[in-house]
Amino acid sequence: MPSVGRRHFGDYSPQTQAKHAILRKYFCAYVSALERNVDAFHYVDGFAGQGTYGDDLPGSPLLAIGALTGLVKPAAVTLVEADGRAFEKLEQVITPHLAGLADSWLVHAEFEAVIDQVLARPIYTRYRNVATFAFIDPCGVKGVRMRDISRLMTLRYGECLLFWNYDGLNRWLGAVVAGSHPTERLVDFFGSRPAVDLAIECYRASAQPRRKEIELRDLYLKALRDSTGAAFLLPFRFEAAGKARTSHYLIHCSRHPLAFRMMKDVMATATTDFATVGVFEFLRADEIGAQSSLFRPALDNARAAILNELRGGDRAVRTFTEKWVERPDDFLTGKLYRQELLQMEAEDLIQVMDSRSGQLKPVNQRMKGPRPTLGPELIVRAVAGRNSAT
Repeated sequence: MPSVGRRHFGDYSPQTQAKHAILRKYFCAYVSALERNVDAFHYVDGFAGQGTYGDDLPGSPLLAIGALTGLVKPAAVTLVEADGRAFEKLEQVITPHLAGLADSWLVHAEFEAVIDQVLARPIYTRYRNVATFAFIDPCGVKGVRMRDISRLMTLRYGECLLFWNYDGLNRWLGAVVAGSHPTERLVDFFGSRPAVDLAIECYRASAQPRRKEIELRDLYLKALRDSTGAAFLLPFRFEAAGKARTSHYLIHCSRHPLAFRMMKDVMATATTDFATVGVFEFLRADEIGAQSSLFRPALDNARAAILNELRGGDRAVRTFTEKWVERPDDFLTGKLYRQELLQMEAEDLIQVMDSRSGQLKPVNQRMKGPRPTLGPELIVRAVAGRNSAT
């Protein structure tokens, strides 16, 4: 691996901190949500690094092991790292923390070279219902094959959190177009030759960098959905530090609406716009590109959608805060829907009623301290003559 890759292992940038915060919070929620329903857990780290940043800042393997330690249900970890020096450090750092696990495998190899062994770990023969969570976080672009992601996603309760390096992909496509790199590895990356042809066409045709990014991102998300069967895909955008351009995305892949809903709540906590670290964000409405069928208009259009729904009759608050947020094309969180409903009530666009009595329940009856509440069981109704988004 080039030296720039090794420097990556010691660089605990704000972007990496945000990425790890998302991993830690979501994986803890994942384990908690599934502990009663599964027999065992398997955490897979395809590009595990050296275990720590600097001397004591935990990397992804330690964060995951921390969530698994102390569980009643058995847990296994598979940690894969191709860089020799990083792997030596990984073994030193991780080994003291493995005692509480049912099984562990630390392997010095490329992830694509050991995927068969990963999927044949003893945890799968010892237990029937094994929840598998894979963190796929390469230093660059190469080494991530669509077919490997697809195989992980076919496992029961299988989920992936994937680092998608747009910056690296853009350079790679440029090299392919220039004739200095072959296209075969791109086929592995996108999963099919037609998808690669579309990516090359997009690279050549898009004069505007932002438009090109949107089209390539949407193309990759479509390839992910088609290849893996993951109905719920949630991309989180990172800008390059100190530059007004995208560096990469963190993409969560799942097949279950609850997982999608949980990850949105987690990613929302990591969203910020600190000027010194770039922008960690959900995709804004003005970023939605040619493949807009993959996404819902964001909060700007939520009000119109709510009012349109209420034209069909009264609805429980949970319709929006619990059910709508589990639709695969809805990027809003329950908190955002609740805030919008409260604002619509303040503007006299909707009324709130008690679900049992059917009587109005105004704001002054729903206060908790200085703020109004809006429980999921309450009913909302459009105010006659005010059913307008304006």
